[in-house]
Amino acid sequence: MANLDPCPYCLTDVRISTWDTLVGLPVECPSCGMTSGPPWSANRLIAVLALSVVLNALVLFLVTRPLRAMVLIATYSAAVFAALTLFSDTRNSSPVRPSS
Repeated sequence: MANLDPCPYCLTDVRISTWDTLVGLPVECPSCGMTSGPPWSANRLIAVLALSVVLNALVLFLVTRPLRAMVLIATYSAAVFAALTLFSDTRNSSPVRPSS
């Protein structure tokens, strides 16, 4: 089932499938060629990233033996945690007070 929504650029009706609406994929307008889609919030982005990390970890059980999979998942989780802490936003942290 597909919906017809107007293109925000040329106002031509664009056919948007249910899957595109559910996932939030951008759709290309056939007349003007511009792409448009729903805006992604920070919460939605974090949820998609967390789900991808979980799914990537679970795939390891399909391609390796269980003991090796657990070791790889632990390594993968540590790498993801290290990347998140390394690239986290530090502007909101409290400043260091000079000693008096």
